[in-house]
Amino acid sequence: MSIKYRNAAELLPPQLLQELQKYAQGETPYVSKVKRESWGAGTGAKTFFSWRDADIRKQFSRGVGLEKLSEE
Repeated sequence: MSIKYRNAAELLPPQLLQELQKYAQGETPYVSKVKRESWGAGTGAKTFFSWRDADIRKQFSRGVGLEKLSEE
């Protein structure tokens, strides 16, 4: 993921830009998207780790030792 840099003067109304400069003059503030996907939703990582963790819990409850679980 690359960050897109835009000049705030091109994006914001002058009054908002002046207000922002009071707090972050010379800084590079990050403005996140309003609606974001949850962690791992786009890559499948969330599904993978949920499955993996459930499997580990199941094996542990069946008596598999931590040393054996850590090898997998």
